[in-house]
Amino acid sequence: MPSYLVLFVTTFDLIESGDLQGPKWTTSSQNLLTFLDSLIPQTITQNTFRPETITYLIKLDLQYLI
Repeated sequence: MPSYLVLFVTTFDLIESGDLQGPKWTTSSQNLLTFLDSLIPQTITQNTFRPETITYLIKLDLQYLI
């Protein structure tokens, strides 16, 4: 898990590393890589958590993107 965290912080993308397979997150396809405590350690889930808040944060990010 620590190596995934470092990879994400440095590249903002776990999928491109080749270690994980899955769809890329976009504003139109908000898929999340979810880590599990099971035999299969990860799965793809949909970002359905507080959609109004997430939309607001995305708009802020796009507005002030440097």
